[in-house]
Amino acid sequence: KAEPAKVEQVKAEPAKVENKAAAGGNYFVQIGVFSDPDKVKQMQEKLSEKGLKSSDELIDTAKGKKTRLRVGPFEAKKDAESAMEKIKSLGLTGVVVSVN
Repeated sequence: KAEPAKVEQVKAEPAKVENKAAAGGNYFVQIGVFSDPDKVKQMQEKLSEKGLKSSDELIDTAKGKKTRLRVGPFEAKKDAESAMEKIKSLGLTGVVVSVN
């Protein structure tokens, strides 16, 4: 009887994660992964001037710690694609990614 209870708890946890993702939006525009934190800050300033909310995240890679830069989240893919046009106007590139 203890095993089915564990299975029920495991099922409940992913549902909570999905709800958190849905509340904040499922789409981001990933600008890139960078080793220079100063470059990331410069790009964030440019993005902010265009009214784009960005976030950075320190991640471990095979080549050491890097900073991932994303814009978003957006609830709809079309909103992320619209932001991508603004990003291109700054001379930056990116790709629309989904957290699902």
